[in-house]
This record gives sequence, structure tokens and C-alpha cells, in this order.
Amino acid sequence: MTQYALVVEIAQYDNSFGSLTKPIDDAEAVVNTEKFLLVVDEFEKVFTVCIDKEERQRFIELLTGVVEIHDSRLAVVITMRGDFLQSCLDNPSLTQLIQTPVVVIPPLTGVDFKETIAKSAQLQVHSVEEAGALKILQNLQQEPGNLPLLKFALTKLWEKREQKKYQLTQEEYENLGGLTAVLNLHAENVYHYQDYEKEYPTQERSQQEKEWIKQIFLRLVRTGEGEKDTRQRQPKATLLNIAGDDANQRQQLSELLDGEAGLAKGRLLVSEKDEKGEVWINLAHEALIESWQQFAQWRQQDRDLRPLSETLENTRREWLNERPDDKYLIQKGLLAQVRDSWQQLQPDLQSLQQDEDFYQRSDADDKDRIAEMEKALTESQLREKAARVDDLLPLQPLDSLVLAIQAMGENQEKLPQQILASVQNSLNRVVNKARVSIPFCGHEGNVSSVAISADGQTIVSSGTDGTVRLWNYQGLPLAEPLRGHQGNVSSVAISADGQTIVSSGTDGTVRLWNYQGLSLAEPLRGHEGNVSSVAISADGQTIVSGGADGMVRLWNRQGLPLAKPLRGDKNDISSVAISADGQTIVSGGADGMVRLWSYQGLLLAEPLYGHEGNVRSVAISANGQTIVSGGADGTVRLWNRQGLSLAEPLRGHEGNVNSVAISTDGQTIVSGSDGSTVRLWNRQGLPLTEPLRGHEGNVRSVAISTHGQTIVSGSTDGTVRFWNHQGLALTEPLRGHQSWVYSVAISTDGQTIVSGGTDGTVRLWNHQGLALTEPLRGHQGWVYSVAISTDGQTIVSGGSDGTVRLWNLQGLALAEPLYGHEGYVNSVAISADGQMIVSGGDDGTVRLWNRQGFALAEPLRGHQGFVNSVAISADGQTIVSGGTDGAVRLWNLQGLPLAEPLRGHKGWVYSVAISADGQTIVSGGDDGTVRLWNLQGLPLAEPLRGHEGWVYSVAISTDGQTIVSGGEDGTVRLWRGDWRAWLQVCCDRLRYHPVFTNPQTEEAKAACETCQKYVWSKVSG
Repeated sequence: MTQYALVVEIAQYDNSFGSLTKPIDDAEAVVNTEKFLLVVDEFEKVFTVCIDKEERQRFIELLTGVVEIHDSRLAVVITMRGDFLQSCLDNPSLTQLIQTPVVVIPPLTGVDFKETIAKSAQLQVHSVEEAGALKILQNLQQEPGNLPLLKFALTKLWEKREQKKYQLTQEEYENLGGLTAVLNLHAENVYHYQDYEKEYPTQERSQQEKEWIKQIFLRLVRTGEGEKDTRQRQPKATLLNIAGDDANQRQQLSELLDGEAGLAKGRLLVSEKDEKGEVWINLAHEALIESWQQFAQWRQQDRDLRPLSETLENTRREWLNERPDDKYLIQKGLLAQVRDSWQQLQPDLQSLQQDEDFYQRSDADDKDRIAEMEKALTESQLREKAARVDDLLPLQPLDSLVLAIQAMGENQEKLPQQILASVQNSLNRVVNKARVSIPFCGHEGNVSSVAISADGQTIVSSGTDGTVRLWNYQGLPLAEPLRGHQGNVSSVAISADGQTIVSSGTDGTVRLWNYQGLSLAEPLRGHEGNVSSVAISADGQTIVSGGADGMVRLWNRQGLPLAKPLRGDKNDISSVAISADGQTIVSGGADGMVRLWSYQGLLLAEPLYGHEGNVRSVAISANGQTIVSGGADGTVRLWNRQGLSLAEPLRGHEGNVNSVAISTDGQTIVSGSDGSTVRLWNRQGLPLTEPLRGHEGNVRSVAISTHGQTIVSGSTDGTVRFWNHQGLALTEPLRGHQSWVYSVAISTDGQTIVSGGTDGTVRLWNHQGLALTEPLRGHQGWVYSVAISTDGQTIVSGGSDGTVRLWNLQGLALAEPLYGHEGYVNSVAISADGQMIVSGGDDGTVRLWNRQGFALAEPLRGHQGFVNSVAISADGQTIVSGGTDGAVRLWNLQGLPLAEPLRGHKGWVYSVAISADGQTIVSGGDDGTVRLWNLQGLPLAEPLRGHEGWVYSVAISTDGQTIVSGGEDGTVRLWRGDWRAWLQVCCDRLRYHPVFTNPQTEEAKAACETCQKYVWSKVSG
């Protein structure tokens, strides 16, 4: 741009131009000139050659700015072709200036042309034959833009001149073929032959050379609007890219451009060097654009694509100038055009590899931006669905459940790496609160009673239509209705083997049937009035009945009474049930109470209160631990043997709940009510088992094995206990500690258990509860925490002496004690690779160590008080800590916080754990709750409540689906741990529901597909 800058520089400096660096050859002459003229010839090239729009505008403004300089020494004259006047009018800087001082030079005509030709010849001592001149003039009038043609034709005519006569003749002109023919013929010869200078050439060019010539010429022309194309020069280096990277091919192309038999030698192209020494190639004649017929045909082929290729290349150059600013990449509309035409564009691109790289980067950037927008839109839609789940839950639980499943499936499909906290939360809430059932329809009137077989495959129901009906799990009838009662059938029961059905009714009888509907005995009589309820023992030998006479009666299969009638309610006995072992009888009556009796007729507990009105039906689980009741208040309720409620009342029936039953595994409840409906419920969403009881003291620590099947607990009663996933003790309690067991850990293979206690020892046990070594001694005080490496070879312990210690399985110290904490070390953890130890203590710091005892980073500070617990993720990148300030904190290895402190606990956080995938954090505290969080610090579920007192310890299984907690109440509790477990619960609830067996909405279909893909197919697989 120094040439452009010269215009203003000269105009503004009156005395000195010393700052200029000789932009023109005779700078001294310019300096000493009072006034001078700057001529800008072929100004149209500003529009046809200059690619950079900003550079073009700057140049125009420099030129036009001269007008604004008062008493300027500089005058500027611009010359250009008249057909580019419109381009000037489109530029605001030029529009005003060309209104008055424009001089329009009309085309040469008639005498002017003749004189121009003749005088040019005279200068070379030649004449022009009059007839020849007239013929040339006639042709000129037929050809627009004729000067370039005339120039070329006269050159050829000069070569064919009559040298003896020193004359240009009409004969020679006509032999050339006229203005256009002469140029066309010459170009065709150069195109087809290497020896084009001969009158009869024979050395034909190869097909490769011809293809190169086509590409060269198309790149040397700028496609204009309509038919108006113009020349544009190109660097030779750019044209050589046509031959690709092959050195031999590039050399051949170079020879074709400006070699001995090349296009420049043939006067179709010109080659010139700029001030930097770079070689540029251009069309030798503007007339070639229209007059070479072959070239004209090439230009019509894919004409619409060439401006696109030029725009693409210009955009790439602009991007290179602004790099690395991606806002200059190909954008939207242009990118769409390039995508649609990419294959067709490639042959016309001057720098194919660079243009392709640019296109691909633009395409990738566009796709990334679209993906980001789609991701944000998906997140917004999923959060909206999660909010709708919460809105629907109280009044439309079925719709809420379907939507929660569908939203989770959509999240998993569209954002598999980021399961949103709001989606997980909504799924957790429907697990706990959305109770749905499968309606069975067939009775003509109210359903008075239901029962379910031990294998859960056969459901029995009875009604006011006087029938007993049998159904399968999907709600299809298994047999014709059983008829025999004279009036309403009040109650039904089915034996454990599914072969005996018992029924009772308003006719005062109890009846026994087989599976085929045949009567097994004479009706059992004894009650006065309606027999409201019947039950049968697991072995099928004892039948229990209760009636309007307030009596509970026991019978054998032959119809004989087994004991005196049991009396407890002054009103009607609405329902009875008997435990699998035949030792416990349950009854419910009009006084709204549920009673438990022994086989001998003694009350086993205080009556169970809760129903508002008549208790119309009761049932008891096979293990005798869960009682189910249904009443006139429309609710189904679950109790334990101590009379405590196990869940929120199950609501859904409209009217009286007349009958309830529970499957052998205690997981499926069946209920029937007014309105002819039978409903199935499960009790999933509650804790996985009853609390694991056995410790005689606080449970201070829990751990769970990798496969999730073994739970270990340690207590202030000095014992370590093993449990299976069902809550059963696996061995006798491990005894050895002389006081409290403060911490336990279990190896990845489940074969080694580590415990530490207030007796200052660390102890190792095998799976059978036998000590593996002598107690590990070294701590001067209590051992508060223990951990074991993934390979089971390294044990870490921390204690009240402020040290962290490392041991091998033989009980030998692996390093000197690690000192650094000021006060007790309350918690330790070890990374999966065994190379990093994490500790937390009373000094409020979290510290990182290597196996040699050296600190890996500055202490992590942030807690306002003691650090009670630490954990480290499986990949070793995330540290979790919890403390007396009630906060859970996440840190990276450099000690920087990964999120705001996680707050929710009301009081101290005693224990933290992190799932194997690092996505779920679990915490337990003195508010009695267990809480789940994601890495962003958002809660994933409602707080898990159940402990009576502080929660001292939490752990999570490797698959993340089971959480274990231990607390002050001496219990160990198991909970469902993540969305995968919750999704399985929700899917199983609807597996046989009509909303899945016959989905009617797109939402229901999507939810069903989610269950099939992510739950049922994996279970079956």
C-alpha cells in the first residue's frame, strides 16, 4: 500500500518527503515539483482484480481524499472502461466526484479508426490498401469492445504483410478470416498443437495439457453478472497447484505456461514479475474472453458455480488475514451453497487442498455451533419436562411416571454424557411417590376381594356379582367364573401352591375350590351372618375366617374347627390373614384397627391405627414382616410387625378398598375396590431391605464390595459384621477390637476386610471372619479411618496421633508415618492406582501424599472446622471432603475447588463417598439424612430418610446402584443409588400396564422404548 499512501503523503508535505521510501523511481523529481499529475490507468481493475474489499475502499478513499485538501499540489486523473461506470456509482466516495469532471471518450468510428490504422502503418513506412481498411472498418462496426480485437488482428496482419510492396492488403486480411476469426484460429492452434507457429502444425498436445489449458484460462477470468467477464491475473505458483503435488507434473505445467511451446510464447498469456519477484500470469488479450469460441464454451459450463468458487477463495484469504478469528470462516448461506456444490466446485478451485481444509474447518465449526445450540435447546426442553413431571405428580401420577421415563430416555439418547440433575431428580420423585396400578375388568358390580398366588402368576378376585374369577398377571381370565355362593362373595384366598381357592360370602359359608373351579368340600358353616374374610395357610391345611358376628375362626380342610373362636372386635371382622408359617393371624374390622394374633388367640402387639373408617382387608407377607391393609378411606397401607408405617399410603382407588394381597417376595401388592377395578402396586422406591439390625451400639462405618453383594459394618459394640444384599448376616460378628470399631474397608475382590478402632489397632480379616495377621500396631491413640488399595496390597490408616500410616498385608510399615496434620486425622483414602493418599483432619485441611510420604500439593483449605471425611474418584482426578461446617467440597488435584460447596445438610457432614464413574457424590450427616449430588453440586434426589439419629458412614457400590449407610441408631440401611436403579423401578411398574402394552401416545411409546432399551433388554441379556 506504499503506492496508495503516496497520494496523501505528497499532498500533505510541502517541504520534505524524507519519510518516503522511494515509492516511485524519481522521488527527487517529485519532491522538487511544485505541481504534478497522478494518472491511474485501467481503474476498472480496482473492481476486477482487487479481492480485498477493505483494501479497495481504502485506495478509493485515498484518491478521492485529494479533493478535500486545500490548495493541493496533486491532481489525479483516472481512466477506465465505460462499462464499469455503474461500479463507480455504487461507491459513495466516487458517486459525487464523477458527476461533473467526467470526460467520456466515445468509441473510435469511421475516419478515426481508418486514420489510426493508416498512421500506425506509416510509422513503419507501410501503407494500408484502401479496400482493406474499409473491410476492417466494416468488421469493427459489427464487434463491440473492438479495440483489443483490432490490436490482435493488425498484429497478425503485420506478420502477413506484403513486404515487397510495403503494404497491408485486403487479400491478406481476408485470408486471416476477419477480426474474430483470426484470434479464434490462432487460439485454437495454440490449444491443439505444440508447433502452432507452423502453417500446418502436426505435434498435437496431450489430453492432459488440454485439460490444464482449460483450467488455466477459467482461473484467469472473473465471472461477471450476465455475460460480462473480465481478466484477472493469478500468481504462477497458484496456477501450478492445478498439477497437484507431483514435481514432474508441476514442471510440465510450468513449461506449458511460459516454456518454448507454451501459452505465453503463443501470445495467449503474458508472464510478468512484480516488485517482489513473484511471477504473475494474465490473459494476453481481453478479446480472448469473447472471441475464442472454445473459451466461451468453457465459460458457459458450470457458470453459476464459478462465482461461488471465487467467493470461497476470497473468504479463505480474508480469514487468513484475520486468523485465528473464526468469525471469518464460511457462514450460513454461503456454507450451505458450498456444501451442496462441493464435488462440482473442486475442479475450479485454485488451491484445492487449502480451500478444502478451510471448508472442512468451517463445516466443523458450523456443526459445533449447531450442536451447542441443539444441546442448549435439549437441556431447556428436558428441564421443562422435569418440571412438568413435578406438576403432574400429585394429581396424575401415571402421566408423571410416563413422562419421567420418557425424559430420562431422551436425556440418555441426546446427552449421554450429561444426565441432568433435574431429570434425575424428577425420576427419583416418581420412584418414591408415583403409585400406579393395572386395572382388571370383568366383574359386574363391585370387587369385594382379591388374592395372589405364591408365584405371583395367578390373581383371584370376587365380587357382588356372586362370582370368583381367576386372572393372569397381564389381566387375562384363566378360567370361567366360579359360581356357587348364594349372594355376594365377600372374600377369596389362594393356597401357596396355587391349587386351592377359598371363598366366603353373605350366605354365611366358606367354600373351597380347585384351579379348575370344582368344589373340593362341603361348604364350611359356623358363622352367623356374612363371612367377611377368609385366608389359607401356606401348607394349605389351615383356613381362617372372620365375619359379621365379630368372630375369627380357624378350620382344617375337612371343615372342622381347630380352636375356639378369637374375639377382639365388638363390631364386624372385615378381614383376616395368616402368615406363611401359620403362627400369626391378622384381622381388621369396623373399628378401623388392625390386630395381630398368635395361633393360640393371644394379641401379639398393640392394635395398628391409621385408617379413617372400616379396615376392609388385611394381608401378611410370607416372611411375616409386612402387613398390608385396605380400608373405607380408599387407601392401602403398609406396616411392620411393630405397627410402624413403612410407606406413604397408596392412593388411587375411588371408593372403598375392599381387599388387599401381597406376593411371596413382598414386592407386589394387589388391591380391589368399589368401581369394579383391581390394581397392582409395587413397593419399590422404599429402602431396598428392612434396616440391618444386629449391632448393639452406633454403626460408625460401612463399606460395600465391588460386586455390591457384601456389606461390611463396624460399630461401637466392638464388632465388624458382614451382610448380604438381602440384609442377612453372612458370618458371626468379627470380634477382636477391645473397644469401638471406628472404620471398615473391603478390598476390590471382597476377600480382605480392614478395620480400625479406638484400641489403636488396624486389623485384617478374610471373608470368613478369620484374622489374617496379628493386629497392626503403631498409632499412638485411636485409629479413626482405614482404606485399602484396589489391588489389596496397601492399607492406609489415620488416627488421633495426627499421622497417616501405610502397611502391607503382612502388617509391615511401608514408609515412615506421614506427618503434617495439626490434630487428629479423621479420614483417609487411597487412589485406584495406589499412588496417591488423601487425608483430612481436625486442622480443617485436606492433604495429598505420595507413597513415599511426600506432599503432592499445598494443603487444600476451605472448610470452616474439622474435615470429617475424604474420598477420591476412581480416575484420581476428583477429591471429595465433608466437614463440621455442613459443607461437601469438591477439589481437583491442584487443590482448586471444582464447584461451590454443596450445602443441604443441617449440621455436620460425617461421611462422603463418590461413585466409580465420578458422577455421583453421596454424603451423610448428623441431620439423619443421606444425600446424593452431581459434580456440579446439584442434588440428584430427595434426601434419603430413615435413620433415627446421626448418619456416621456412607458407601456406594461400584455400579452406583446401591448406597449403604450406617448410623447412630445402630442400623445399616441400603438404598437405591442412581438413576439406573430408579429407571428400572419405574419401568417395572408399567411393564404390564395398558399404557405400555397398548401405548396410545407418542410419549408413552417413547417411554416404553426407553425401558426396552435401557432396562429390560439388559436384564434379559
